Amino acid sequence: MAGFEAFEPSVVVDEFARKIEALCVWGNTLLVGLSDGSLLFFEQQSGGNAVGASISTWQVTKVQKNFGKRGTAQLQALQDQPYLLSLSDEGVQLHSLPELQLVSAASRTGRAAAFSWDEGRQLLATAIKKKVITHQLDSSHTFTEMTEYAIPEAVAAISWVGSNILLGTAKNYWLIIPAPSQSVEVLPGQVMTIYPAVQPHLLFAAGSQQPPVIRGLSAGEVLITKDAVSYFLGPDGKPSRKTTLTWSQAPVALLATKMYVAALLPAAVEVKSISKIGAAAAEQMLLLPNMAIAAPTPAQDGSLYIASATDGGIRQLTPVPLERQAKLLAAAGDFQGALELLTLLEDEHTDAKLLQGVSSDKKGVPPVAARRQQLEDVLRLKFGYHLLAAGEPDEALTQFSMCSDPDPLLLLTLYPTLVPDKFKPLLPTSAYGEPLPDLPEAATAAAGNGPEGNFSSSKAGSGKSTAVAAAHVGVVVPYLLSHRTRLMASLQDAAAADGAAAAAAAALSSSRASSEACGTADTGVLNSIGNAGCSIGVSAANANGPKAARTSSETGSSSSSTAAAEPRSYQELQLIATVID
Repeated sequence: MAGFEAFEPSVVVDEFARKIEALCVWGNTLLVGLSDGSLLFFEQQSGGNAVGASISTWQVTKVQKNFGKRGTAQLQALQDQPYLLSLSDEGVQLHSLPELQLVSAASRTGRAAAFSWDEGRQLLATAIKKKVITHQLDSSHTFTEMTEYAIPEAVAAISWVGSNILLGTAKNYWLIIPAPSQSVEVLPGQVMTIYPAVQPHLLFAAGSQQPPVIRGLSAGEVLITKDAVSYFLGPDGKPSRKTTLTWSQAPVALLATKMYVAALLPAAVEVKSISKIGAAAAEQMLLLPNMAIAAPTPAQDGSLYIASATDGGIRQLTPVPLERQAKLLAAAGDFQGALELLTLLEDEHTDAKLLQGVSSDKKGVPPVAARRQQLEDVLRLKFGYHLLAAGEPDEALTQFSMCSDPDPLLLLTLYPTLVPDKFKPLLPTSAYGEPLPDLPEAATAAAGNGPEGNFSSSKAGSGKSTAVAAAHVGVVVPYLLSHRTRLMASLQDAAAADGAAAAAAAALSSSRASSEACGTADTGVLNSIGNAGCSIGVSAANANGPKAARTSSETGSSSSSTAAAEPRSYQELQLIATVID
């Protein structure tokens, strides 16, 4: 989608002198493994420039030489523990952070191609040529070998998917479904738990353009790539979604967050949405060529880190705030996607980071929940106008009604032929802090509107105009009836609370003066307004409402000054009663 932004790229380091082989994130620290075996710690430093603007730079805070024998091919920090997994020619090792003291080494993993770590079960699966070995990390942080699996082909990529292991070779994708553990009595009274080996299942052929690419996702899903198409697979090795991701080139590597997948392509970095509730059409192309190395997991703030295999440059991809993403989607016409993105915003009571510095009593910035509700209202309003222009009035009215405080007068701005001239000043020009968009002629036609005019001209016009007006009423009356009931109740509550308030006294006087008119008024109109009663609220609506409005409109006499002198709520009630009549 043109103009959409999911991430903002920034420079960590440019044209690094030594070749980068691996990246990973540990807290706020970026760990970089080099081809000479060194491990670097990068940390972001904040400061100001000459004009006082805040800037951030990255600096190397620690260098560990000879960390990995002949380079470090893979790095991964454990999520909830200060430990680092690394892969070099010596195999998979576990080091403490930040001291980098060797804690444990996984046996028989030397010269491995890749490993995959299951955080929940503390399980390690390592691909070594034509075999896969699994290890358990126990409470003392020691690796215990569990099972070895023989594979017909040399394994190049590996990932846990649920409790199973997905493998990629140069030719095929395979799935290992581990057998349940078994207890065997090896000596009298001595029982050993064994994990039987099983044969891998052949899934399907791999692509021919690039080596196999696998990226594990949350909730037991994995993405595999065949040429320029990525497929979602479940733990059984079968497609878990009907959709696929098609890239402009075959990816070299994939990165994933909860909502997006970024594919490292030879010429660029391409981003696509994978959220089941987010905007499926949200796409972004970042002109960052030759990026081939990726940190396996996002940082705490959702940032992704990638590096070039040629010039040693490292880039940070910082996620764009969801509110801004939603506005960008709406600007591109994807209102449904924008509204769905808003549902992912954390509530103000559950995300302290979002609340920091946005309290309603600080600099006038509303709380997160209030900002989210305001934006949702604005998006629904614009979505309604968009649907109306597309010829879907019913769907448009549904969006209007889902606003937090739906105003029926907004509906009447869509049907101006129903509004007498004296009431048109009541029609809003803005809502929820945003000006109302101009209704295109296509939307007017879609809504069934005829030429602009007052209510009497619609009624007195041709049969076609009468039919159009009837269609308008059929659309808006249910919403007006609902609002009329709430408005009358609020007026009556206000009158009771104020006692002898001037508005209530004027309404009561008008009611008594019009009692005869109430008795002879059109029965259908009175029934539509409510029980044909002469209570304060109903009488106020009827006395100067439908009958007076029609008379004024049909005779051409002006009663604008009278309407302007009445409380706005009563004027709204009169307008609604006029339309219903």
